[in-house]
Amino acid sequence: MAEPLVHALSSVKKFGGKTEDYFAIHEKMDCSKKYCGDNRHRALTHNHFWIHEVMEVIFGKTITNSDGKVVSIYRICEQHINEDFRFKFFPNVMDYLSEMELKNWMNNAIGDIPKTKEKTMCEKVVIEERVYTFNEL
Repeated sequence: MAEPLVHALSSVKKFGGKTEDYFAIHEKMDCSKKYCGDNRHRALTHNHFWIHEVMEVIFGKTITNSDGKVVSIYRICEQHINEDFRFKFFPNVMDYLSEMELKNWMNNAIGDIPKTKEKTMCEKVVIEERVYTFNEL
C-alpha cells in the first residue's frame, strides 16, 4: 500500500461509506513520509502509541461514515498498519526502538550531535533582535 486513497478505498470495502470518510485519517497515518522518504517513517506513526495518543485525539474515538455507520478510529488505523505490514504483525513502539542504537546525543545531548545536524546547524541565532553565536549561548 502506498497512497492514502488506496487505504481509503480499502476502508470503504471493509467499513462502508465513501473514500472521503477515510482519506484524512489515512493521510495523517502517513504524514511522517514528508520527513523521512523511506519506510522508516512508519516508526513514528504505525503503532499503538500513535493511534491512541494522536489519531484518537485528532479524530475522536469513532467517526460516522457517510452510510451512517459508526467506525472506530482504532480499527481504521489498525487496518492501515496491517495492510502496510502485509497482515504479518502489528508493530509496537518497542519493536522499532529495540532496533535503534541508543546514542549519547539522545541522553540530554551528551557527546556528538547527529550527523544530519552537522550539515544544517546555523552558526548564529537571533533572539530578540540580538545576534548570538553558539559560543555566547
